[in-house]
Parts: sequence; C-alpha cells; structure tokens
Amino acid sequence: MNLTKTYEIQKYRNENAETVDDEIISEYSLVININSKDFVRLICSPSDFKELAVGFLFAEGIISGLEDIAELKEEISEGEGKIFVKTKTEDAYNAEADKIIGIRSVTTACGKSHTISYPVFDLVGSESERIVGRLDFKAEDIYNLLEGFNHKSDLFLRTGGVHSCMLATKENVIMFYEDISRHNAVYKILGDCVLSGISMLDKIIIMTGRVPKEMLVHVIRAKIPVVVSRSAPTDRAIELAKNYNLTLIGFARNNRMNIYT
Repeated sequence: MNLTKTYEIQKYRNENAETVDDEIISEYSLVININSKDFVRLICSPSDFKELAVGFLFAEGIISGLEDIAELKEEISEGEGKIFVKTKTEDAYNAEADKIIGIRSVTTACGKSHTISYPVFDLVGSESERIVGRLDFKAEDIYNLLEGFNHKSDLFLRTGGVHSCMLATKENVIMFYEDISRHNAVYKILGDCVLSGISMLDKIIIMTGRVPKEMLVHVIRAKIPVVVSRSAPTDRAIELAKNYNLTLIGFARNNRMNIYT
C-alpha cells in the first residue's frame, strides 16, 4: 500500500510560481474490532497495522501483553481496514484494574480526538511498582542516537507530514516507526515490542512530537525509563515523570537538550 501520493501543485517563492509534482502523505482509516465488536477507529498511515493495533490496546491498558490475545487477524482494503482481536477472556482489559477513573479521550491524528465509553483504569500498583527503573547514560549517548534518528526519516524529508519514533539502547537502534500521528508512532513501537517479546525496561524512546501527560502514561505502562523528544513536554507530563522517577528530555536537537526530570 502506498504511503504517499503525488499531486501537481503551484509552488510560490516570493512573487514567482512554478508547477511541480509534490509528494503528499497518505491517510488511512483503521478500525480495531475486539471480540466481534468495533471498538475504535484510528486515523493513521497505511502501514504496520498489527503493530499499531496491539500497541494501542497495550497503551490503553486493554491488554497487559501478548498472553491476553487469543487471535489477531487483519482485513485490509484500499482506504480502510480492520484489525480483529479476540482476547482470551471477555474482560481482558480489566486485568490490571484497581481504580476506575472515567472514560478515555483517544487522540489519533493531530487535532482529532475521539471519546470512547469504556472503563479506564489508573496506572496501577504499589509505590514499588510505580517507580520506573533508572537508566544511566551520558549526554553523548543521546546526541549520538539523535544523529541517527534525524537521518532515518526519509518519509518526513520527502513529505513533511509524519511523526517519527525510535526505540534504542544507549548504543544501538532497535526499531523505528513513522505515522501521521505522533501517538500512533509510539503505539507501533509498543506493539512491535509486545508482538516480538522485546523488554522495554532498559530502553530509550525518542519521538518528534510534543509530550503531553497521556503520552507519558503509555510509556509508563511499558516501563520505559527514558523519554526523549525533539519538542516540548507539558506541565502535567513533567509532574507525572517526577512521580514515576522517569527521565524526561525535551527540545533534543543540534547537540542540546533540556532535562526536565
């Protein structure tokens, strides 16, 4: 499936115009169906659908791992597709629950928010479980990873229309994903880790978009100890990172960065 389409456009520079072919990012509609019921529609890039679906379900606390999934299949057509997930128990997403906090407002593509009426549970556990493991690193480690990160997004360089997300150790890149939504790019990382059985306890996640509280909730569920973004965090994200002993870095670019926690 094509990630981009080409359109003829008029490009202006000052008073001068020229007709050029421009590569535009494709937008796709993906429905996640759980136990024969349509659950949510995500607006995404047309790729990595299983990783996206599993990552979303994991990030939202609907599943706690691959062991909660009995069956996973996809039906993909041009413009819209479906991922069918059958859980081993009907109430699989209650497994981690100890406190209902309301309904979840799910944001997919930037600026588009959908409210889903299903039980949402707070981050769980005792104080010991609430502490995210520390990972020692040097500034040079982050700068080296950023250099590779900045050169990986060929799709962004061609279109300017995607967010990127990368999972790495201090020394090596493990995986890299892109999507029109910064949330989806993170979901794809989490979904790949769940499907592949990759531990996230000693990893660094690097992303392009701003970091609100809800993004950190996803990372904390995965117990990733270090979050790096090229953009800014929100105040609530900083407070949450402090509470969970998570290292939060923003404005990481050109051999500089802000360490907030």
